[in-house]
Amino acid sequence: MLEQQVSTLRDPANSNWVIQFEVTSRTLHWPAKSGYYIRASYELQPGHPSGEIMIGSSTSLGGTVSWGEGQKIESNAANNSLFQHINDEDLSKIWWVKLTFDGEDMIYRRYIYYSFADVYSGNSINDSSELFPEREHKEYKNRINTGVCFSGGGTRALVMGMGQMRYLQQFQDKIGYFSSVSGGSWASSIYAYSTESDVETLLGKAVNPEDYQSQLGAEKAPTMCVGAQKGWFSLWTIINIVRMVPYFMYQFKNQIDMDPTTSSDFQKMFDRIAELDKKYKLDLKITPNRFWIDTVGLNFFMMNGMYKPLTENRDLFTLDENSLNTILEGNALASLSKVVTKDSFRTLNVTNGYPPYLIMNSLMLRPESSLNNIIFNFIHKKGGHIGYEYTPLYQGAAFNAQTKLANQFVGGGNTAMHAYGSNASAAVKDNKILVMSQGSIPSASLAVASGTSSSAFAGVTSSIGALKNTEEILGDLIEMGTKALEYFLHKDSNQLESVQLEQMSQGDSVFQNVNSELFNVAKITVPSILRFFGTLGRGLYSAAPTLTPEANYFTPRVNSNIPKNVDWLFGDAGLSDNFGLMAMLRRKVKNIIVFINTSAPLEFEEIDGVSQLKNITGEVPAFFNKQEEGGYITNFIGSELEGMQVFKEDDFDALVSKWKTCLDNDKPLIAETTFSIVENEKWTVPGNWKTKVLWVYNSMTTSWSDGLSAEVKAVVEQDNFPYVSTGKSTVLGLSVDQITMLSNLSYWTTKEAEKTIKQMLKA
Repeated sequence: MLEQQVSTLRDPANSNWVIQFEVTSRTLHWPAKSGYYIRASYELQPGHPSGEIMIGSSTSLGGTVSWGEGQKIESNAANNSLFQHINDEDLSKIWWVKLTFDGEDMIYRRYIYYSFADVYSGNSINDSSELFPEREHKEYKNRINTGVCFSGGGTRALVMGMGQMRYLQQFQDKIGYFSSVSGGSWASSIYAYSTESDVETLLGKAVNPEDYQSQLGAEKAPTMCVGAQKGWFSLWTIINIVRMVPYFMYQFKNQIDMDPTTSSDFQKMFDRIAELDKKYKLDLKITPNRFWIDTVGLNFFMMNGMYKPLTENRDLFTLDENSLNTILEGNALASLSKVVTKDSFRTLNVTNGYPPYLIMNSLMLRPESSLNNIIFNFIHKKGGHIGYEYTPLYQGAAFNAQTKLANQFVGGGNTAMHAYGSNASAAVKDNKILVMSQGSIPSASLAVASGTSSSAFAGVTSSIGALKNTEEILGDLIEMGTKALEYFLHKDSNQLESVQLEQMSQGDSVFQNVNSELFNVAKITVPSILRFFGTLGRGLYSAAPTLTPEANYFTPRVNSNIPKNVDWLFGDAGLSDNFGLMAMLRRKVKNIIVFINTSAPLEFEEIDGVSQLKNITGEVPAFFNKQEEGGYITNFIGSELEGMQVFKEDDFDALVSKWKTCLDNDKPLIAETTFSIVENEKWTVPGNWKTKVLWVYNSMTTSWSDGLSAEVKAVVEQDNFPYVSTGKSTVLGLSVDQITMLSNLSYWTTKEAEKTIKQMLKA
């Protein structure tokens, strides 16, 4: 007798048969029963022996199996399916399938970790009656007309967001939403879910400009920004490169064998990882599509006690104890005790009251498979990016069922968070979906949500194969990157090792030992890997899309068929809506604060005696459909700013004029506007209503900088402060003094808008 816990079964001897074992929803013509069924479908090759297939169930792993009626398998049968009707209470049972060939039984067990989850859908772009359940929550229903947007920008955005939250935390019970992108998502999710109850420890102390000097020289940044310090992100990047070696060894085995200068180092590293796997009984290897998510999780979330590396449960999250109890009590998760427990879920930190409702924005870029991608691009041509939201109660593609974007790949509406990763064969019935977790993780983690929200490189990697001169472009980038990383590794290896040991002291004890050994391996072998990637250069582009976060996903449609599951590539929302503004307008939030924590300074120039806009971050004019010939919208490779209009074109000049007045008067770039909304079907934004927006654009005034001491000015004058590049600030990190001053500047700028902010929150 052979037992396996699988859903797809193959004859291990000669592939005579294949069996799929699943829960499905269907209507049988006879007997006329609708509902859920266990299905065992099989495919057989000619010449297989006669036999029988049966489906059974037990209430526990060691319990007695109750077998249903069997179905004979004739030697000439090619394929067929056996169905067994089940009730809702049967979903928590352990299900079995038994094959009998030549008198020998082969029994396979299957944990059917199924549950029911809510589906939230509107019937049209203007109908959000059931789309946003937080609006009925007792803690949020009286503050849903206020929201704050934290833009992307990697570590720079994280640090600036920390300073802005430092000021806003006093009003958190009046703010309905935090909508965030990329580094802003790192900040907002840590703020919402960190177990740290002391605000100053988490966000740093609020001080006046004359007291800034007293903050210099700190050994460690505030808890939220620990991972922003110099060297740390590079450290985790290097370690995760090591963890990907088995994958790349397989992918590029022929090239490795051709280059004797690297093959031995690769093999040594592969062998060492295998030894560590065996020693710690953990799977240290990661696939490329987990590379960025895991690096973000280790660097920003583990240090805040919000990420468990090398474990099956990667910090699933929900809203509060009530929502968690709903999941546990109503969704048969008792069967998941060995995989997912109550302790697997993180709830909001409500020590100081409920934080604003969190929305982390990402993008569905395109289907992973080449065929689906061709069809998808043919349908959409331009503007194919689809907004995607992760929130404590639900997640999904950010549009309703009846928009024109609903096609064979994507439906509309949101599903409850614990339905993440479900299979489309589960039917939507009475706004409930049958969740199929298959014994793995039934939800997205904070690292998954914020990781996909910040994977800006996905704009490049997901476009590989479609770009002209891709080999040459990516080859040059790889050569530059390898030289930089090799130099950094040699130059700062001692510093990295000391930082790593300090960081490990706060992490998982097993992971401390694992990474100490991995780091020692990396110091010796990573330079060889980097040299190899440099020589491989022009050909590595073929593997680049594998680095993009990927998920098998579908969204249920209302009053229509359910689309099939498709492997989607996910990317940084900053490739389109870098502010998270669409999420606020989708919900018709009437008072919005937008923090534009950009690296692009706002600049004007005199042309024929007229002051004209010279430089601005491209997303701002995109919201007004303001794209001039040879103008100032410069897209990152793979980004899409077309089809973003939500404000009237004429209103753009009014906003820019207000910022220009601030510049002329040496004031922070803070502008208050009230604009009518233009309907945008693609982004599910209803039109013909007004919203008040307070725009806060990253800037530094001489009235602020002139009053600083010489020591503080020395910090401020480094790395193009406060416009330090996203890549440099993230990959190489910032000094603790830079973190201190950048967060102090953003705090001070926010405080300058105090009067307007108070008025908006009062409204």
